[in-house]
Amino acid sequence: MLPNFDKLNPVSSAVTEQITLPEGRLQNYGVKYEGYIKVPNDNLYTFFLNNDDGAVLYINDEPIINNDGLHAPEEMSNSVILKSGYHKIKVVFFQKGGGQALDVSIESAGFPNQVIPREMLFIE
Repeated sequence: MLPNFDKLNPVSSAVTEQITLPEGRLQNYGVKYEGYIKVPNDNLYTFFLNNDDGAVLYINDEPIINNDGLHAPEEMSNSVILKSGYHKIKVVFFQKGGGQALDVSIESAGFPNQVIPREMLFIE
């Protein structure tokens, strides 16, 4: 199961342009991505989370998709109405042995299902 990342001391931190697996083939680690997603229109947005092992996607501090636990790659989705502009996004993920996957996608009227493009992601 996912740890409480707020109670852990990070081994390292970095700025990245995408929510993706860390470089290299690490095993037995956790990672937390935090920033903002900018959506172009008031609309219903569907988010997809494909992960191996556990992960949770938060939008505006609310857990939108909870796909925690040890498992093979598994995709889950959920939809949320968002107003145009910036919204907090957070993904927490852990990896324990075996295969690994982490993809966060978005879909809405006007654009097809795609990995969240870096042009939509921002940090403070």
